[in-house]
Amino acid sequence: MIAEKVKATVFGNIAQGLYSAYVSSANISNRSAYLVTRKNVYEFTDCVVIAVAEFEGLNGEKLIVSQPGEVFYEPELKQVLSRLSNVRVKSLRCLYEKSCGGIIFYKTKQNTKILLVKNNNGRYWSFPKGHIEDGETEQETAVREIKEETGLDVTLVRGFREISEYCPFGKIRKRVVFFLARILPGARLYRQRKDPGGRN
Repeated sequence: MIAEKVKATVFGNIAQGLYSAYVSSANISNRSAYLVTRKNVYEFTDCVVIAVAEFEGLNGEKLIVSQPGEVFYEPELKQVLSRLSNVRVKSLRCLYEKSCGGIIFYKTKQNTKILLVKNNNGRYWSFPKGHIEDGETEQETAVREIKEETGLDVTLVRGFREISEYCPFGKIRKRVVFFLARILPGARLYRQRKDPGGRN
């Protein structure tokens, strides 16, 4: 259902940038949804399903749609949906995901080392990164995620910001912003993590 193109009929303004609507497509028949937008809104408009939400105390899932070309990441969507009275978001699956991380290097007189981490299932190596959280800048997310995943305190190098965009699975569209991060001399480069089962 995520990424599906729908026709929306707007019938109410809830708050700034948030509307009640009914949506329909070849697979969806007149289903209640929330329209999130930064654009002008008309009674009838084309939209894309950008998220599926569950709300505390309510049964079932609610579609979140936006107009074509608009990109909303989870923190911003949660902020907009917080304008709803008497309901709170329980879970949110989004079309657009954003993570930030760092390409970490450690320079000595002999060479330069680059740090990679292995994901939990042990299949892939990558640079440390993670989802941006509400109220964080990209740089703050990168520094926090590096600390959480490696235990290292780093300094970001000015003037470096690279973006990688891909679809990790299904129709989800992921954007990762990487910064160049310097480890200060004397830092411990390797650490072992114990898993919940007590193995190193």
